[in-house]
Amino acid sequence: MEVYQLKGREMCDCGHLESEHSSFTRGYGRDSEGKTMCYACCTAADEKQLADTGKLCAYISRDGKHITNWPGSIIAAITSSHVVNFGYCRDQVSFAAITPDGTHLVGRGPGKGMYCRVRRVKK
Repeated sequence: MEVYQLKGREMCDCGHLESEHSSFTRGYGRDSEGKTMCYACCTAADEKQLADTGKLCAYISRDGKHITNWPGSIIAAITSSHVVNFGYCRDQVSFAAITPDGTHLVGRGPGKGMYCRVRRVKK
């Protein structure tokens, strides 16, 4: 892989410069083959995966109002949620969400700011 560096930012395998980032992030994500993608291409790949498979691994935003991908781009708005207690120090948030194009989703995860699994549902 040939790496190009422009103004302190490297060229990703997707053909774009790595995204603006802080001192503790890199400005790109990697796909299943290890190729680098800018944040916009990460979001496009996540949206394509959701459209193709109906499933996505994502995150519940820190405010609990959105489903986001790893770079923090909003994938869907949470329309309802509730916490289920599984006993000793273990809660789980179940939620319903809707994407900007109107796709209905459901999912669960351990809470705000945490990883979650999402799947498409028929409405």
